[in-house]
Amino acid sequence: LSPTVREALLAAIAAERKRRMSEDDDARRRKAEIAQSGLQLPARVWTLTPAILSKAFQDIIEAARKGIQHPAIETLSPGIFMLPLLTPAAAGQLAAALAAYGAGLPAHLHGRVNSMNTDGVLLDEAGLTETFTNPLMAMLRPLCVVLFGPQWITLDNHRCFTVRYTPEGDRDLALHFDDAEVTCNISLVSTATGSDLEFPAQDKRPSAIARFGGRAGYAVLHLGRTLHRALPITAGERV
Repeated sequence: LSPTVREALLAAIAAERKRRMSEDDDARRRKAEIAQSGLQLPARVWTLTPAILSKAFQDIIEAARKGIQHPAIETLSPGIFMLPLLTPAAAGQLAAALAAYGAGLPAHLHGRVNSMNTDGVLLDEAGLTETFTNPLMAMLRPLCVVLFGPQWITLDNHRCFTVRYTPEGDRDLALHFDDAEVTCNISLVSTATGSDLEFPAQDKRPSAIARFGGRAGYAVLHLGRTLHRALPITAGERV
């Protein structure tokens, strides 16, 4: 590396380290200011109720509580599962509400959702933890036990956020694994050309690659250590 490139790389690493070290304090500060400013989404509207869950998902969770894998769960590849979760209407309404919330935030209150994406919002700071994401976590826990093993009953924390892919913004995402035990990726909007969620085959056989093109309200569930990427988007959007 040239001295200039090396210095730029070291500066970027130092900045990212500083961001991560202060992330928890910064998140608490932003959340408090967002709440005080009245910008959070109204809990009375965004409460996880059966009305916004697909009937199939309710049946899936009922079966999981009995230790049974419901046939509505589709196996895309070993350890990678697709299932209906929200109704399509609820998925679209949630996406629109979160987009409006994000658009109304001052720049200094925009929390970074992760180290790779730039276009998205944090659901905790939007005020959805107690009424929406905590109840969803409780539903998913027995399902994770059925799909991945009894050790996952200990799941006790979560971080929920959106990522929006567009040709003008976040276009793709390089191959990576998640900083999570289990990942639940819910598709809210999918009018995209391209932007498939792709899981490369471990044995390099092209025929074994798993892809999820996005279906509003559907979720993909996998262990966080499973390698995956978002392919380039050429038109439309995916959230």
